[in-house]
Amino acid sequence: MYSLVNFFIYESTDDAFIAGDITAISSRIDGHVIAVNFRDNQPVNKGYLLVEIDPCDLKAKLDLAEASVVAAEAAAEQSKAQIAAAAAEAERSEKDVKRYQVLEQGKWISQQQLDNATAAYRTAAAQLDAANKQLAVSQARVLQEKALSNRRG
Repeated sequence: MYSLVNFFIYESTDDAFIAGDITAISSRIDGHVIAVNFRDNQPVNKGYLLVEIDPCDLKAKLDLAEASVVAAEAAAEQSKAQIAAAAAEAERSEKDVKRYQVLEQGKWISQQQLDNATAAYRTAAAQLDAANKQLAVSQARVLQEKALSNRRG
């Protein structure tokens, strides 16, 4: 009798289905969840804060990005200083070559001394060119680091 009553009161099946809606959510950023602001089956609207993510990891990434920008800017400033030094050396070497040319014409110095001065001038000019190229690279790196920092932050 008990089984007969249970048969009419309770429903049983071998292939039951439960109707429901499941929506997957994800974050745009990685991190540890510190708070969940909803319950199961709670209706939510667009823009509702569902979870809070620990900002420590993001702050560390932002600090690293800002440090990269500062380092790139320092490298650019160092390149500017190298340009100034190379320009001064190139100017001094050029003046030496002109003086040595006059002295060599009067046979006060040897041709070798003039050649050495000319080589020193060419070396200084090449160093100035290299410093200018390094500045361009450094400035491009500053722009790149700023762009990456804006994307990270």
